[in-house]
Amino acid sequence: MTEDFSSLIFITFFFLILLFKITIHFIKSKEKKGLNLPPGSYGWPFLGETLEFFRRSLEGRPEKFIKDRMEKYKSHVLKTSLLGENVAILCGPAGNKFLFSNSNKLVTTWWPKSVKKLLGPCITTIGSNEGMQMRKMVLYFFSPDAFIKLYSKSMNLITHQHIKTHWQGKEVVNVHQTIRIFTFEVVCRVLTSIEDEKRIEKLGTLFNIFVRGVISVPINLPGTRFYKAKRAIIALKKDLSSLVRERR
Repeated sequence: MTEDFSSLIFITFFFLILLFKITIHFIKSKEKKGLNLPPGSYGWPFLGETLEFFRRSLEGRPEKFIKDRMEKYKSHVLKTSLLGENVAILCGPAGNKFLFSNSNKLVTTWWPKSVKKLLGPCITTIGSNEGMQMRKMVLYFFSPDAFIKLYSKSMNLITHQHIKTHWQGKEVVNVHQTIRIFTFEVVCRVLTSIEDEKRIEKLGTLFNIFVRGVISVPINLPGTRFYKAKRAIIALKKDLSSLVRERR
């Protein structure tokens, strides 16, 4: 009897919160009707059009989510709601030019709640003046000249070893998966000088868990992608901190 009563209280409390949030959602929607917003739809309360976006992503065609709406609304500027956030989508060369030429002027860097919760305060420096200075400092190390002078020999050896391990003698090769492994291995060996294969494999596994959960609904409950991603980022930080201490 007590358990049934507790369950009833929990369910009632849950639906009251849900009703409250839906009411707030519709109030905010009415307030925004007077704004000069681009065409589009915010979809369902809270969910928005997230499920449709994920469905297209799982099909391997995330671009169709945008193309369908461009055709429907006959516009290169659209509005939608993803992961609980109202967003604008700017399509085509003109949209890209507008965004990249007005960074920190007319537009500022924005991150979904899941990204901010996983990466913490450090994410705010990326779009700041400090972040811009850091990018200028490391810009040369990602230039074509640096790749030729500093990385070409190492990358050549890594490529040959990767093909020997993951391609040769295989009847079937999962190209998408092997390219991901190769890319991560290059980053570890060339940019961070990690040579231990077991360590690279461990970091790669943790990184893939993080990537799968980084764009997700930020619900920190066991079993959710966000929960797994949070545990993965903690393990990654611990491992990389250990690596830094070893090299001091």
